[in-house]
Amino acid sequence: MVQRPGDLLEAHATGTVRASLIERNRDWGLGVTGAEATVETTLVRNTLPRDYDGGFGDGIALTTLWFGSNNTFPARLDLTGVQIETSARAGVGNFSGHVSLANSKVACNAIDLACELLEENLAWQFEDLGGNDCSCGDETTQCKVLTNGIAP
Repeated sequence: MVQRPGDLLEAHATGTVRASLIERNRDWGLGVTGAEATVETTLVRNTLPRDYDGGFGDGIALTTLWFGSNNTFPARLDLTGVQIETSARAGVGNFSGHVSLANSKVACNAIDLACELLEENLAWQFEDLGGNDCSCGDETTQCKVLTNGIAP
């Protein structure tokens, strides 16, 4: 099996991923960069870091593109009924984008939900729409966003 970066949706694009398996990619499982995506009833698992430096490894990575104040491509991601597990870095990495999460499980990732600012004027948003579980093992854990300085 060839391991490569996952699927990517870029700049002004919109897309929907439904009833899919995204597995054993490097860098990210699904990347949304300056675009809008809806992901439903999909399993993202075993996302690996890059070969050459051990960086990244996000199940789903969401990044707003910013080329100065007059040239911004916002990113939005709506996740419903999704399971994201065993990502090397973050289950969901949100870099100045807007993520909504409903009826989903984000489990056994190094960081389940990571949200970071790219620039001071580009805030991230995370909407917990309920029915989510961020546990690993038998114990149910509420989903919490961490900001710990990881880079997109």
